Amino acid sequence: MDDYIQIQWTAANLDEARDIIEFLLEEKLISCASIIPLVESWYVWENEVVCGQEIKVLMKTLSHHYKSVESLIRKKHSYEIAEILSFSIRDGNDKYLKWMYDQVMDK
Repeated sequence: MDDYIQIQWTAANLDEARDIIEFLLEEKLISCASIIPLVESWYVWENEVVCGQEIKVLMKTLSHHYKSVESLIRKKHSYEIAEILSFSIRDGNDKYLKWMYDQVMDK
C-alpha cells in the first residue's frame, strides 16, 4: 500500500481554495481537504516584510498523487510562488486511513 501524506497549501482566497479542492476531489487525487480561513501570514517578498491574510488548506492523499496535485495547484493558483508542502502521515486510525485509501485508490 502507498504512503499516506498530508499536503499543506496556502490560497489567496476562499473561492480559489474551494475551486481547486473541488477539482482535486473530482479527479480522485485527494481524499479530503480542510480549509482554515484567514490565516495571518508574514514573509519577505521583494526585500519587504509583508503581512497578509490567506487561506490555509490541508489535504490528505497517497504519496504517488503528490506530483499531480502539485502540478494542478500550480496551474490554477494565483500566486507567483505557491506554498505546497507534503508531510508523511506515520500513523492513524486504521478505519480512517482505509477510507482515505478507498477515495483515491482507482486513480
